[in-house]
Order: sequence, then C-alpha cells, then structure tokens
Amino acid sequence: MNAIKKFKRCITNSTHVAVMNWVLLIVTGYFIIRKCGGPSVSEFVGKYLSPLGVGLFVNVSLFVVGYCVLVRLVAQIIEYFDKSSAETIEPDALNHCCLKINQEIEAHLIDVRQVSSGGKIQFVENHNFAVNVRLIVETLAEHMRESLKKSLKVKRKDLFISVYEIPESWDSDCKRDRLKYVTHYDPKRDLVGSMEIDLNDKRFKGYECVKCIKGKHISKLLLDCEDYKKAAAKSSPKRLKTLKHYAGFLLREGGEAVGFFNIEFHNHTYFSDEDDFYEYVETDLIAFKFLLEYQFLKRNLFRLLEKEINGAKND
Repeated sequence: MNAIKKFKRCITNSTHVAVMNWVLLIVTGYFIIRKCGGPSVSEFVGKYLSPLGVGLFVNVSLFVVGYCVLVRLVAQIIEYFDKSSAETIEPDALNHCCLKINQEIEAHLIDVRQVSSGGKIQFVENHNFAVNVRLIVETLAEHMRESLKKSLKVKRKDLFISVYEIPESWDSDCKRDRLKYVTHYDPKRDLVGSMEIDLNDKRFKGYECVKCIKGKHISKLLLDCEDYKKAAAKSSPKRLKTLKHYAGFLLREGGEAVGFFNIEFHNHTYFSDEDDFYEYVETDLIAFKFLLEYQFLKRNLFRLLEKEINGAKND
C-alpha cells in the first residue's frame, strides 16, 4: 500500500506534472511551426553534431517525449479514478490564528503589570474564549476548503464543524455529565441539532461524542458512517443523512474531558481508504484540535487564577 502511494505521489507531483506539460507544449508548438514550413531542429543540430550525435539526440528526444506522454496519461487516469480528493498543504492560516493568541497573552501580561494594588484582575473577561474558539473553527474551515478544494463546497453544505464544552470544567467538583454548545461552522446556517447533550440520556447514546467521553477514547474517526447514522437515528438531525466521514476529538485537561470537537464531511467521498483519512487528520486537522484544547485550558487556568488572586486581595 505504501509503495502504491509513493508511486501515485511521484507521478502526480505538481513539479513533475508541470515539467511534462511544458515538454509536451514545446513539442506541440514545434510540430505546428514545422507544419507551417518552419526550420527543422535535426537540420540545425546537424550543423554542430556528427551523424552519430544527431541520431543520439533524436533517440533521446523521442524517449523524453514518449515518457512524458505515457506518464501524463497515467497521471490523468490516477487523478480521474482516485477517490481521495485531499491535498497536503501547509496550514498557513494557523499563522494568523497563533498571532492573535500571542497578542492576547501579551495584553494579559500588560494587565498584570499595570493593575493597581487595590484593583481586580479580570483574566476571563479579557480572554474572549468564545471569540477565540470561533476564530480557530473558521480558520480550520478555510484550511479544509483549500486542502479539499477539488470537491468540498461550503455552499453545498459539505462541511459541518461543532465545538461543545463541559460546563464549569475548571471546577474539580463539576459533574462532567453534559456537553454544552459553544460554536459551529457554517454559522450562517442553523444546522445544530442539540444545544445541550446529556451524556446519560438514552436519546444521545448513539452519538460518537458520548461514546468517546464515556469510553475514555481520545478520538473517533469514521471512514464509513452508516453504522453511526443508524445508531443516532432516533435523535440525530436531518444533517446526518448526507454524512460520509466523521472525525471527533476529545478536548482534555489532564485525563478529564473539558469539551468535544466534531468534524463532519458531507455529500462526497473525500478519502479512498482509512490510510488516506488518517493521514489527512494527522497532517491537516490535529493542530487545530490542540489549538482548541489550548483555549479551554487557558480559560480554566484564568478562572482559577482570577479566583485565587482576587480572593487573596480581599483577605
């Protein structure tokens, strides 16, 4: 399987394909010029090379052109029949996202240094947790549009992302028995089926997020979602009828759940096998999971710090 993937990547490599296209374009242009009475390359080369050299030049040229035609044909066949539509690209949008997060930390540092002895530190209010989570989700959606641009269309409702939190997860005594909605993508469409998910309610037992949290699993990846759709049929939104692939990630603080992150691929088969799907998740999606987890951890840390610092001042 790995040998086949390496062969496919070598054949369909963008630089490789571009060189072949240029060679074929030059050859095509030469034949058109020659047909119109233009000069012959072999006659031009014959002025500088011996007959043996000319013959070698012609044979090498025929080999190069034949190779380009054959490999370009194979590349076309692979691109046409390959079900996987993912392209590995650098997640450049992460740069902007990380910059915003760092600027926020800098603002917190300024607040701490400038706060008066009798004032209160307001970490949580200045954190903009919900805004930051939305920024990360929107950045992820933009990255997915770029990496799956051959087939993923937001207007066609091909992508759905949602984030849920465990309410008051900063409190070590919180029950952690329900999930509460934080944000989703596309926010312009009301596609959220459940604003709150009770982990002990039988209506939601088929949800992958519930199974992940109760089963202590870190993530759940489904190349085929038919079993999931049947299990969640009683309480699932109409959205799941077009679901093709699913990726769910538990957001944790230590070993405890603080939230959950869902990604749904709709209407189109984006990955040909589990290896393609897992590779896409590892290279393109997992960084965003860590960014979301960071926001949850930072929010919880600020809650506790604010409580301790302001409480100490009052004492």
